[in-house]
Amino acid sequence: DIVEGKGQGLVILLHGLPGVGKTLKAEMIAIVTGRPLLTVSVADIGIEYQQAETNLTEIFVDAARWEAVLLMDKADVFVEERRKRELHHNALVSVLLRCIEYFNGNVLFCFLYVHNELMMAGIIIITANRVRSIDAAILSRIQLAIQYHDLKPSQRGTIYLDHPGAFG
Repeated sequence: DIVEGKGQGLVILLHGLPGVGKTLKAEMIAIVTGRPLLTVSVADIGIEYQQAETNLTEIFVDAARWEAVLLMDKADVFVEERRKRELHHNALVSVLLRCIEYFNGNVLFCFLYVHNELMMAGIIIITANRVRSIDAAILSRIQLAIQYHDLKPSQRGTIYLDHPGAFG
């Protein structure tokens, strides 16, 4: 890319049914990388375009400052394909696109303000439960997308036994 610092972060999409281990995987990535996990939901971001843009900017700045793994949990509304006549939804997808485009852990973005301190590359993990179809522009900015399929009861039991502290 011609813009310095653009698109250097790692963006991971974990999608599938609830209860199959998406959030647990994000927690494990934070542990393995030795970074704090900053978890946000749609409630933290908001669904009104202007508020979402403001909140996402602050969230991404905090993630960069703390060198955290940013987990956008259950963020279906932000990754679903844009559709005609759904301007509100389309605006939300565009907000996320701008933010992840410029997130690399040393870029304080959404407004393209570059912070000159050298930090580790940023990691964003987006989880989604009910995505009908993922927006092509979002998909093009994701380096790793993993679809989780439903688990059999015996598989769930194995996960619960292997990670007892992870489930409250």
